[in-house]
Amino acid sequence: MDGSTFQASDLYKLQTKEYAILHPQWMDLVSEVGAAELFLIDGDSLLLDLLHSEDANIDWSYGGQFLHLTFMVERYLSWFKQRGGNFRVVFFDCNRALWIKPNAQDDLKVWSRLAARECIIRHLQTNTDIIVDVFDSWLIPDSNSVSSQEDSWSWRKVLHMYPAFIAVSDAENFGADDPEAAFLLRSFLFFSSSHRNATVFTSSVTVDNNRVMGFVVRPHIHIGWQKFIPECERIYRERLAKLNLASGDRLSAAPEARLRRGVLVRALQEVQKSASWNHELAKAVIVNCVLLDHLPLTSRSLAVPDVAEASRGAPNATKFLSELFKASFELMVSSSTGQSRVKDVSAADFFDGRLFFSVLNLLTNPNPSNDESSLGFTEPMLQEARELLAEVDSNLRGVVPLLQGADAKPAPAQPAPAQGALFPATSPWVQEIVGDSLAAARILDSQDPSVVAAANSGESIVQEQQWAVSKAPLMDAFWTQTSKGGNTGEGNGGWRELRAEQFLARFIHQYAESLEGSAALHQKTMVLSKAAFVGGSEPAEAPKEETPAEPEPEAPKNGKKGAPPKKGKAPKAGAPKKKSKAEEIREANLARLKKKEEDGEAQRWNSIKIQLEDWIKTDPPRVEPTVKEFVKTCQVQDVVLEAQMWRLQFYYRRWRANQTRDDLMVDVFNQIHRIADHHGKELDERNTTILQQVLMDLGFQDSTKLLVSDLGCKFTSKETNPNKRSSIRFMLEHMGHLLKRKDSSGPDPRVGFVPDNWQKELLDVVDRRGSALVCAPTSSGKTFISYYCMEQVLREGPNGVAVFVSPTKALVNQVAAEVYARFGNLQSQYGDRSSVFGYFTRDYRYKPLKCRVLVTVPECLEMLLLSPQPQFEEWRKKIRYCIFDEVHSIGDLASGEIWEHVMSLVDCPILALSATVRNPDDLKNWIDIRQKLQQTQEQKRAAAAAAAAGGPLNRSYEVALIAHHNRYADLEKSVFLPVLRDPSAGEPPAMESAWKIDPALQGKFFRLHPCVSLSGRRIRDFGFPSDVSFEPRDSLELFDAMMAFQSQLPEDKQKSLERLNPDTIEIFQGVRRITRPMTRQYEKLIKAELLGWATAGLEQQVDGVLAKLSEAYRKTMQETEVALAKVDTRMESKQYLFDHIVDVIFTLASQDRLPVIVFNYDAEICEKLLELLVERLEKEEFKKSQTGDAVKERRQLQKAREQQQRKQKLMRDAKLKEKTALELVQKEHDDAFIPEEEEVDRDFSYCAADVEISKEALDVIKSYPPKMPWVRAVKRGIGIHHAGLPTKYRQAVERLFRVRALQVVFATSTLSLGIHMPCKTVVFAGDSVHLNALTFRQMSGRAGRRGFDKLGKVAFVGIPDAKINRLLTGDLPVLQGSVPCSIGLVHRCENLIHYTQSRQSAEESAVRLFQNPLAQNITDSELRQYFRFSSDFLRRQGLVNTEGNPVGFSELAAYLWWIEPSNYVLTPLIRSGLLYQLCDEMLIKSKGIEVAFKDLLHLFAIIVSPMKLHRSVLQDQELLNSTSSKVAMETPSESIQQFIRGFNEEVLQSFVSFVSAASRPSPSDQILPFSKISFERKTEATKDMLLKLVSFSVPSNVRSPFCTHDSGDVFTSIHQLIHNCRDTIYIDASMLPFISGLNSSKFVLNRYAIDFFEHSNLDLIRTANGLHGSAWLTLNSFVVAMQGIKLVLEELQPPGRDQFVHIMRKLVDEYST
Repeated sequence: MDGSTFQASDLYKLQTKEYAILHPQWMDLVSEVGAAELFLIDGDSLLLDLLHSEDANIDWSYGGQFLHLTFMVERYLSWFKQRGGNFRVVFFDCNRALWIKPNAQDDLKVWSRLAARECIIRHLQTNTDIIVDVFDSWLIPDSNSVSSQEDSWSWRKVLHMYPAFIAVSDAENFGADDPEAAFLLRSFLFFSSSHRNATVFTSSVTVDNNRVMGFVVRPHIHIGWQKFIPECERIYRERLAKLNLASGDRLSAAPEARLRRGVLVRALQEVQKSASWNHELAKAVIVNCVLLDHLPLTSRSLAVPDVAEASRGAPNATKFLSELFKASFELMVSSSTGQSRVKDVSAADFFDGRLFFSVLNLLTNPNPSNDESSLGFTEPMLQEARELLAEVDSNLRGVVPLLQGADAKPAPAQPAPAQGALFPATSPWVQEIVGDSLAAARILDSQDPSVVAAANSGESIVQEQQWAVSKAPLMDAFWTQTSKGGNTGEGNGGWRELRAEQFLARFIHQYAESLEGSAALHQKTMVLSKAAFVGGSEPAEAPKEETPAEPEPEAPKNGKKGAPPKKGKAPKAGAPKKKSKAEEIREANLARLKKKEEDGEAQRWNSIKIQLEDWIKTDPPRVEPTVKEFVKTCQVQDVVLEAQMWRLQFYYRRWRANQTRDDLMVDVFNQIHRIADHHGKELDERNTTILQQVLMDLGFQDSTKLLVSDLGCKFTSKETNPNKRSSIRFMLEHMGHLLKRKDSSGPDPRVGFVPDNWQKELLDVVDRRGSALVCAPTSSGKTFISYYCMEQVLREGPNGVAVFVSPTKALVNQVAAEVYARFGNLQSQYGDRSSVFGYFTRDYRYKPLKCRVLVTVPECLEMLLLSPQPQFEEWRKKIRYCIFDEVHSIGDLASGEIWEHVMSLVDCPILALSATVRNPDDLKNWIDIRQKLQQTQEQKRAAAAAAAAGGPLNRSYEVALIAHHNRYADLEKSVFLPVLRDPSAGEPPAMESAWKIDPALQGKFFRLHPCVSLSGRRIRDFGFPSDVSFEPRDSLELFDAMMAFQSQLPEDKQKSLERLNPDTIEIFQGVRRITRPMTRQYEKLIKAELLGWATAGLEQQVDGVLAKLSEAYRKTMQETEVALAKVDTRMESKQYLFDHIVDVIFTLASQDRLPVIVFNYDAEICEKLLELLVERLEKEEFKKSQTGDAVKERRQLQKAREQQQRKQKLMRDAKLKEKTALELVQKEHDDAFIPEEEEVDRDFSYCAADVEISKEALDVIKSYPPKMPWVRAVKRGIGIHHAGLPTKYRQAVERLFRVRALQVVFATSTLSLGIHMPCKTVVFAGDSVHLNALTFRQMSGRAGRRGFDKLGKVAFVGIPDAKINRLLTGDLPVLQGSVPCSIGLVHRCENLIHYTQSRQSAEESAVRLFQNPLAQNITDSELRQYFRFSSDFLRRQGLVNTEGNPVGFSELAAYLWWIEPSNYVLTPLIRSGLLYQLCDEMLIKSKGIEVAFKDLLHLFAIIVSPMKLHRSVLQDQELLNSTSSKVAMETPSESIQQFIRGFNEEVLQSFVSFVSAASRPSPSDQILPFSKISFERKTEATKDMLLKLVSFSVPSNVRSPFCTHDSGDVFTSIHQLIHNCRDTIYIDASMLPFISGLNSSKFVLNRYAIDFFEHSNLDLIRTANGLHGSAWLTLNSFVVAMQGIKLVLEELQPPGRDQFVHIMRKLVDEYST
């Protein structure tokens, strides 16, 4: 672009390419993107989108509804605030140009909106706690920039906070009318995206299932926005010139001079100078100003004639108002707009145009009274009006007469307020839930015609068409649609089922081996009582333990066996008892055996020692593992001590050879104290002398003295090292990962390890059958309680069942295998083909009703708890405990509500486990409420019923919160910076091995101190983040950095800092070896000291300390960025990852940091990274193979193999000849062993050399094409894991990684939740909008797992500094909960209660379900009301009658509950006859059924599985023209559109009618949602005036009084209702079963389902349709939904061949194949 101007119509074309490639994704903006993450909202974008939104419905035709706009802004912002969002609002002065349309005819709208913009800024700054930044321009300054240098650096600083996203307008709502504004906003969008920021389209934001949803655009750093700068600057200059801002006087800061009063008076004075001045209109403005402070909001929804009619008495009213708003805008611009905290309510309600013209119309009458009292004003109001008029012009003394000479305008017709009534619901449990929350509601009589008609609507079509709707419930689809192989354990034991069980047993056994190792399986022997079995079957007889027989008593001397001994003197007290001969023999045998064992172990050690001495010279890495294994297996302590002393000698010699290496000194120091701790009593004088002398040689005189004291020996060592070292500092700096961590009061017989105190508390909870919420970091040891709980259930009774709930199918497999590994030996003790474990997922089930431990996902457990089938009812009675793993999934968008359901429905104690819950108290209290409800309900039952078989057992209803905050293994965070090579230098030399590369080529991992992500101001204002923990060396480094500033401190601070010297602080005194709890105490003290500096005004020193901690890293980072800039690469780009991922892995391997999991959220990037690494290894292997030595060796091996093959042939031929020849050849063959040729050189494979790979796992890998990169990778010890890969391959990768056959795995988030894949290092390779504080903690938790590594390592590659800082210090999102009620859930509860035999228990579960929601922004009363609406909706739809009994197509809708709301669209579709009409039309118009499929598929694609696409995809012509996917859904036929509109309207009116009947306006509806400013007014003060305005007022029960509109309770869409309803009515898009996507201005629907049917190309669905890694899962969900619809239609279809069902069957069958 050369700076030339363009026509406005051409501007769209300039940005089409950039706009089209954005490909926004529909996401949860708070949970997925990050609740605690900072994000920015562009204020102008928000205001423009709200003003042009049909949903907000703000009327600006009368000069502006300022309060309505304020309300919409606050509601928008409160959506984020209520869900824990952390945001700032930014405005740019240059964006005032957005409001100035070229050649605009409506000056009133332009200037009033500009004034409203300034009012909103003032309101947010003065009346809320929101940080509102106002900058000159968003453009980075250059020679021609419109931005000032100083201001731009402030904007740059905010931008460099690296917000999670920036909310910007996509200009879709107004771009066609104002292309220049669209051009500017999209340029800002491209600017934000290119500066590493994700962006969100403000117009797309809505609330769905208690989530804030919107379209998110990932960063596009190469989008090239700079070419648009000249055109942006031209537009800004031309538009801003039209403002011609005048220099106005500043407003008074006096409290009484509020914004409205002060500005309007000054503005009127300015207008008085113009030709538009009108005394009467000025008086009308003053009256309007006074009324805004006194008129109730409910009287401001006025029916106003159009502007021309309302201003007949003052034709120049619009011109006058334009001048008024222009002056007001100029005055507000010139006044101070700082972050004042003096509240000014008038800024929110500056002007009401509808009220102004209503007053104008009212006061236009032919015979006005000259009496001011005719206005109905009180004397204070009149006095206020007179004062304002006098301020404007001293000549304006009277308020009336206002206007004269015009005819009075009659009031327009008033729409009546919405009137509604509820259908009767007579079920007692419904009444119990609703309570008095609907006391004011009007209830229809059961014989009301509308009630009777609704009940008959479903029955009539059923009877007319003879649908086979039975009186028994259908089996749930989650049960009938499991995979064919998943029906094991539920049939009659046929051969197919038995074979499936065999396959399952083999899979579980192999999986368990990979978890525990083959030697660890079934080590625990548990023999259950005969009663403790399913079905009462007896256990198999357990083998008896052999115990030594008791010796027979010696025969008495009288020779009579059993005769009493002779009387005599009793033995003296304390005299030694004489041993029997048998005892003497036994002791002698034991001593002989012990001596033999000692001699054998000593001989074994001597043999190993000889080998070790040889290995020290030839193979040093084998020495330490061998000694460690011997020490572990040897049972003779004297020999163990000898081995440990040899080990010390080995460490010491190694250190002496290289005394500069502190890691070698660590081994020596640690070994000395290990010997002293474990063998202190066995040490002789020689050994103690050795220990002392070695410590002195290391320079640790202080530690030597403590050692001597602990061992109680003499100090005999000599001082040999003049360089004395502090052992305390050494342990803090180098041995943090080796310090003792236990915080326990001792062993516990209940478990096989020494538990921490918090773990003992947890054991106590289970023993008393209580509930607990356990919040502990990953790898801290919380999962053990699950298996202890299962064991208790297995032991306690015949039918008890423990249920383990996991969020993913992968975790289900893992836990099932773990249960098998622990309790699988009980399998033989069960009869009736029962099982210890069973599991149930959507795809597979294994004996879920015939097991003692069920492992499942929440969706399947919900089905078992709500299904009315008798077998499920019996099973529910057996549940004794429910364990919910990863319970933070309750905040998940897709399944969170189901977690709430099942945790409310289960009637037993629960254990909830998680590592990432920010607000555990809220979750604990919510669980506690449910347990207390259970207690109350059970107390109401009869005592006899409670004691009956299968009834509830004795248990506790208390809920314990057990929180443990410390990880067992610390995590070391670092940033990888590569060695940048000169491209002109050519390729690096060939490598000998991928395990050890040249140090000059290795990158560097710069360790990050946790404090470098903080600032002095943040520490001062908020303290240290709760999740920022130190390694011991972090505390020492912080102390040393603080000491560098000691001289700059006040005297008291200097002394307090000196007291924290680790060498003198009391915590560490007198201990030979410090512990981890001690270092944590020291960490608290050093943090408190730094916080004290920050709060004492020493921020400069605090910032200096933090800078010193990162000095080396920052310097190298800057050098790296400069070097990258020279080759046009940025560190956060994909290309940077691609260029350096090999360096990362090579460096990790060289530094012994494998195994590693490399995380990136993009499956395609993961595949690319894997491919680059594999290709590099293959290339290096080939280069090595071409060297001279390698070629010679390979030729020799090949020649030897050929000779061997000839000899083997000779052997086969010699079988018929003499034996001597055969023996000769056999001998030669044995003597010349030739190794088999390996497929891969081990030097270029990351498969551990000593692992055995299971044949089954290899068979899985070999079943895929061998040339696939992810298959070739396995041979080199590399794997990949994401949702788009086959399940068997992913499982094979998991198993191979656990046995170290794979040591490098690239993964998306599929490995973030609990999968047991322990690794040393986790690498975050590249940024993503999904990477936030929560997911960071989940993923990084894979490193440093307890029992595997003492220290975990986390590395960042290609992630900006600011994002790293937020990940390290950001808070977890608050668990918000979902809307725990839906129409489908109420329907299922109605069905369950109707069909069940245990009605009381079912009703009690339902009562718990619909009370006290977890979501804090939904009140209990609102939840109960929504429950009643759902019940009312079912009755209106003819699915349930007044008694709650199912009628009509109730079973069809209930069966398809899991595709809600599609199931409630399908039933009216059938009733309407539209489906049959479509089938007829299809068959008539088409020549065959195949063409008809597409039309029917079009309908179901809209109804069953709609997926939103942003409308920008329609501009990607390059994509649309290059693929056979059409991508965007076409507009359906008119008949389908008519049905959708009718259905949505019916749902909308049902809800409006319900709210109008069930709820009444309250004073809280007149409080702004964010600032909490109340606008409640006293009506008495303006009684007479209200009587005159009442004919204009439009009453409403549903619409918010802030939405001053003349539509009353009439809404045009669901989303308009969501935006405009009263604040005391909770509503979001998930609550109403409407059909979205029809003629939407915000999005189109993805055509993926139809496209795949047409071309069957999954790759196109991934790329063109944008489904990427989720393509297969999304299509499978659609197919499963269609199969469910087909199955239920086949089950219920009328007799004979139903045309629609027949076409549906063929469609689903063809699609499935």
